[in-house]
Amino acid sequence: MISVIKYSDVWSVKLQVLNLRAINHGNNVMVAIKAELQPDTTVINEVNEIHAMERQIKHTHARVKRIFFEIDNAD
Repeated sequence: MISVIKYSDVWSVKLQVLNLRAINHGNNVMVAIKAELQPDTTVINEVNEIHAMERQIKHTHARVKRIFFEIDNAD
């Protein structure tokens, strides 16, 4: 299993991650992330941050094929 969470402190993206799951599917991994929107930003900025986080995860973890984000304000 990959360890995405150990990289969360060095991600350039600054979303508040509430919950993170990495699930193995054979040779592929699916990552599910629950994150909180920042109160002082726009939706387009948050979308851009999510896309940047997805690219960063896939770049550092080649086995990750699917990433799902859920936006929430509590775990």
